[in-house]
Amino acid sequence: MSIRKFLSALAIGLASVNSLIASDVGVNIPATSYSFESHDEDRNVIRRMPNKVGYLKPDVESAVYWGYEDIDFGTGATHLTVRASSGGKGGRLYVRLATFYYGAFPDLAVVDIPATGGWNSFQDITVEINQETLANLNGWPLIFAVEPDGENDDAYLFDIQSFRFDNLNGQVGMDIAGSSYDFESSPENPNVIRPIGDTVGYVKASEGFEYWGYESFDFGTGAKTMTVRASSGSAGGTLYVQLANHYNPELTVAVIDIPNTGGWTSFKDFTVPVNQDVIANFNGMSLFFVVTDNETSGYQFDVKSFRFDN
Repeated sequence: MSIRKFLSALAIGLASVNSLIASDVGVNIPATSYSFESHDEDRNVIRRMPNKVGYLKPDVESAVYWGYEDIDFGTGATHLTVRASSGGKGGRLYVRLATFYYGAFPDLAVVDIPATGGWNSFQDITVEINQETLANLNGWPLIFAVEPDGENDDAYLFDIQSFRFDNLNGQVGMDIAGSSYDFESSPENPNVIRPIGDTVGYVKASEGFEYWGYESFDFGTGAKTMTVRASSGSAGGTLYVQLANHYNPELTVAVIDIPNTGGWTSFKDFTVPVNQDVIANFNGMSLFFVVTDNETSGYQFDVKSFRFDN
């Protein structure tokens, strides 16, 4: 367990080590917390200072790098923010996984750091990260590198104070188990809505409507489609997905018609477009899954999982 995770846990009021945050995503990480470097014998090439990594200049023959062995990306990240300064002309920072040189996968991120007006004039620079590289090399050391380019070979480029990874997509792109819901309309009646493993089953609305929901759903920067994995051994039914409450059709995010799939264990994916205006105006509110009564008044479908994609 890294010190930064422990400090972050204390900062948000967690009660014990057993409830520490799950990943480093969303955490400001001091640059000085690195585990290894390329030139530990030469403090005029790279130096761990009290509040920053400085004296960074390329070696004319190879890259200069430092790295972190224990970065945990959790369920993923979309952006990297580097807090940096430059009293010179700035330069390019390469962020890689697994190795300090360009390998089989592209750089995780490339950050162009401008002149900021002074070595203590720090600015935040945010860039997107390469999702293919993250997916294939997650768990490998995180490497920060500077390379010679013929123009900066003997000049100090920039100082790095801290960095952070963020998932600006929120819960978009995540497969969410149907049974992980936070509330339902009829908790006293297991014959209406019932969690079965990771599936919401026994879904029916004999009179009026029934619903289950997920609190504080985070759409990040938005979503374009919704995919529901569902099954039905009956005539099926219609699932209405709404934000903020369960009774206002104007807050409908998506409508999914689920047919008979050939059996209650025959799950299929159903993808529909989502109402982006509703998401934009009610992001962060509770997400409701609503069913209404149908002609058969029987069980309509089971929902195993769902996901939003941008």
